[in-house]
Amino acid sequence: MLLKTHTSVGVAAALLINPPATIPMLGAAIAVSAVSGAISDIDEGHSKVKKSFDKLIGLLFVLTLAITIIDYCLNIKIIDFLFLNDNVARSLCAVLMFALICFYGCGQPHRGFMHSFACCFMLTIVIALLFPSVCIYFCIAFISHIVLDVLNKKGEQLFWPLKWRARLGVCSSDGAMNSILFAFGLIAALYAIYTCPAIQNILPNELLAIF
Repeated sequence: MLLKTHTSVGVAAALLINPPATIPMLGAAIAVSAVSGAISDIDEGHSKVKKSFDKLIGLLFVLTLAITIIDYCLNIKIIDFLFLNDNVARSLCAVLMFALICFYGCGQPHRGFMHSFACCFMLTIVIALLFPSVCIYFCIAFISHIVLDVLNKKGEQLFWPLKWRARLGVCSSDGAMNSILFAFGLIAALYAIYTCPAIQNILPNELLAIF
């Protein structure tokens, strides 16, 4: 399926299964599930997700190099602070783990490692170390991606490292079914946002009575 379909269905699935109770959590859930719903396709060389990931890795490399040079030249001990502070060091290690897992996935065949339950488990654990409250949204949206792609004719290596690929082969990734699923995901996502406690708690009673 295409990027917009994975994103809309991922957000819809995450919000419907675990409705956020506060506005900040709603915003975080939408952002995390939108990214997670699409991230599996970094293993497809020409995808928008892959290009965005490459830019992010480049930015992180430049930032790391700049911090190292500044720290060395000015001796302001940025690196000492980052690694001597337990919370910061743990977060940095989790970010590095996330990047390494995705970097490995980039080099694997399309719908291989990045479309497996093993990858979902590993990335969810890393997200749990960084942002425990949103890891459930990440996991749900990731699973929604691999469930959608099972419908395609090209199989997925769900149980990586086993070579066997799962496929139902009922549609192509960019055909009519993709458009239908995108529309369904978008409507379901809007419905999930409207009906979640975070929104219901702030809407006036008069408006709730209308709908």
